[in-house]
Amino acid sequence: MFDTVDNYKEEALNTILPIGKPYLDVEMSYMRDLTTTNIATQVPFTNVELQSPTGQFYGRNQLTKNMITIDRKKDLITPSGLIFGTSGSGKGMATKWEILSTRLKFPKDRFLIVDPESEYLPIGKELDAEILDISTGTKNHLNILGMVDKQLLDEEDQELDLVKEKSNLLSTMFESLLKSYTDVDAGLVDRVTLLTYERFENKETEPTLVDWFRILKEQTDEGAKELANKVETYCVGSQDIFAHQTNIDLTAPFIVFNTKKLDDRLKKFAMKVILDQLWKQVVSGQGKVTSRLYFDELQVNFTTEEEAEWFLNLWARIRKYGAVTTGITQNPTTLLDSKAGQKMIANSEFLILLRQKPIDSQRLVEILSLTPALKKYINDRAPQGTGLISAGGVVVPFENPIPKETHLFEIMNTDA
Repeated sequence: MFDTVDNYKEEALNTILPIGKPYLDVEMSYMRDLTTTNIATQVPFTNVELQSPTGQFYGRNQLTKNMITIDRKKDLITPSGLIFGTSGSGKGMATKWEILSTRLKFPKDRFLIVDPESEYLPIGKELDAEILDISTGTKNHLNILGMVDKQLLDEEDQELDLVKEKSNLLSTMFESLLKSYTDVDAGLVDRVTLLTYERFENKETEPTLVDWFRILKEQTDEGAKELANKVETYCVGSQDIFAHQTNIDLTAPFIVFNTKKLDDRLKKFAMKVILDQLWKQVVSGQGKVTSRLYFDELQVNFTTEEEAEWFLNLWARIRKYGAVTTGITQNPTTLLDSKAGQKMIANSEFLILLRQKPIDSQRLVEILSLTPALKKYINDRAPQGTGLISAGGVVVPFENPIPKETHLFEIMNTDA
């Protein structure tokens, strides 16, 4: 039964507030107690939305069918992001959609993609990207000993011992590549690295692994001779991809680093070298251009806690200089099993979660404090191309279907 309330509009409005107190002289027979769960069904606008006036389109809210728009650079304090999804979940499509829409909205930004499986070549070619094949069969080289310009670093990073950082990088490289790598070897790597940079301190050119190897050969102790025999192939032999001056243009506006042809052991380490090189580019471009980094197969950097810490520190450092970083993996277990990986997930304000394995979905629910109602959107039965988007702590279920008959689907699809 409805009736008008003349001269009591304020009391009427206060009465319908969900506080359980009437301000009108209403008979108790017209009053009804309801729990908050029941009353919520009667209150409009209870669904959460992700809509930014400057954002780009990420799909539709599965509950309201409204658009999801996010501007990672402007809306989030730290725009670092992660994209998780099992094989066949639509992870690749979601990533490429993000790259494509961001490129179209911000054409002056720089896009740098590390592509271990040649998955981003079609979209890279469509967007006139520079495709760089990083493998032993090409003449492309990255100088692992190339140093960032210290004058461009902020006050905190001015305290970094950059030579020590390079020594640690080399030590990590040899430890992952050699069958036997001892504490004596690590000490030699540190010593030779210091000597190498001392000799090149007043020179215009940067040292390379060829120079480093020559200085190693000058050492007279027996351990140096043994180490030289073990690392020769990576310094002056057939695997010398990181042993010469960088001869590729890393300042191009759109670059895809294709590492598919690399040996698995070198591929794993190549990601670290590329990230180290990209830090130089981000530092030199800070304040001038926004760099957007995409790292696929992120999990290979978290196989040991030492590797994970090194990667996380450099990842955070790159982010600090204004880059928008995005990590992609179909195997979040490796990150979830690592303290550094858990920290990376917790500190990422932007997440796209698609279909997950049961054990992974449960752990993500715990780390991200997702409700049981949201968990169903990322379980192992979630439809392809659907899941959850989290931005700044706001989580919504999304869907972003791409019509299969379109050219867009053709260049983005990677299903066999």
